[in-house]
Amino acid sequence: MDGRDCFLLAMTPRHKAPYLIEGTLWVDATDGSIVQLQGTTSKSSSFLTGPTQVMRQYASVNGFSEPPTPAQSQTVPSLAGPS
Repeated sequence: MDGRDCFLLAMTPRHKAPYLIEGTLWVDATDGSIVQLQGTTSKSSSFLTGPTQVMRQYASVNGFSEPPTPAQSQTVPSLAGPS
């Protein structure tokens, strides 16, 4: 990813919760820093919404992985049905 050799790790929570993520983690093969996290929450935070999609890329700043731009999106179904 972005010219870096990475290990891809599958993340599966042991139990479901709104703040646990099920998805993929990219880890730099050279220094072990987190490169990217992508997935969905294992449980919806509300019965009116679906699971939240999460994608976060990290940059190496002074040897630490820091998220430069957090991003998340959520698909909210309409109670009236598809539009």
